[in-house]
Amino acid sequence: MSCKFGPFVIKTLAVKIESDFTQSLIEVENSNTQEKRKLWHWLYKCWPDQNIPKPTSLLAFFEKINASSEHCFTNPNSAPVIVHCSAGLGRAGTFVALANCLAEFEDTGTVDLPSTITAIRSQRAHLVTTQKQYLFCYSLLLNTRHPANT
Repeated sequence: MSCKFGPFVIKTLAVKIESDFTQSLIEVENSNTQEKRKLWHWLYKCWPDQNIPKPTSLLAFFEKINASSEHCFTNPNSAPVIVHCSAGLGRAGTFVALANCLAEFEDTGTVDLPSTITAIRSQRAHLVTTQKQYLFCYSLLLNTRHPANT
């Protein structure tokens, strides 16, 4: 399948559908220059607007993304990761905050969620929009660091 937007031709090369997400390989071609780039699109389907997902589902999604060095949050040589939700604030902000905190914890063994949210809000105001999302970040990070029954 392909679509044309001005000089850009966008083709879907592959699609993998799982219960909680869909992963697509997309090629973008500039028809003026013939330059082509491939990118991965990950669609997480289990996060209601103004709410929170199931922690195990979201952690599994992070693990799937990090399993590939092509689009890994913790690999500095990987392609940039672009995150968006319908408004680009609540779910996207929560996702970015968690991705940064999980990478920080992996690197240093510590996490500073308030500083992380302040830093990402300096780039886009109002990220992590609800108290429920903020508390979800703490809960997920605590359960990741100290899982039950350990």
